[in-house]
Amino acid sequence: MKKDLQTLFKAAAETLRIRHKRIRPFPPHRNGKVERSHREDRKRFYDAHGLFSPDDCAKQLAAHNRCSNNFPLRPLRWLSPNDFFVQFACQAHTYFFGKGLTFWRAGV
Repeated sequence: MKKDLQTLFKAAAETLRIRHKRIRPFPPHRNGKVERSHREDRKRFYDAHGLFSPDDCAKQLAAHNRCSNNFPLRPLRWLSPNDFFVQFACQAHTYFFGKGLTFWRAGV
């Protein structure tokens, strides 16, 4: 199953002319980026909210994610992640189904 998924991923990447380059896991020069991401998560969510129970945490995280995913970002040309995804999904749907290409099956 895992090998099939990798083949489907490679086929989709090649069709979209995306070069897939694997990197070795956990390279030291990437640690700073991960630590910065965790620090920002802590600052923007954990420190800013009083979390009283796992259910409360889940509700507050869902609200936080809704807000974050609708916030425009410069790397996405000032689109929100949700807007960017919708735009990408529409283009991909047109690209794949306009050519009769299907890379997935229902129930897989």
